[in-house]
Amino acid sequence: MSEEQIVLNKVEYPDSIELDFGGTRKSAKLYFNASDLDDAKKRLENMSVIGELAKEIMNKVNTGGKNNE
Repeated sequence: MSEEQIVLNKVEYPDSIELDFGGTRKSAKLYFNASDLDDAKKRLENMSVIGELAKEIMNKVNTGGKNNE
């Protein structure tokens, strides 16, 4: 008779939210653990900064490198 095994998989970031950065194809999915609100907040703040950087880069690409502010 073979032994039974129990395998547990822990998902580090089981929760997610999709963030819209304004417009078609300008969104990102953020994974977090809702049980750790401090880490979730930090991840959300970081994603916001990344979204703004991505907007700036895409603006430069779309305007041929000219600053359009």
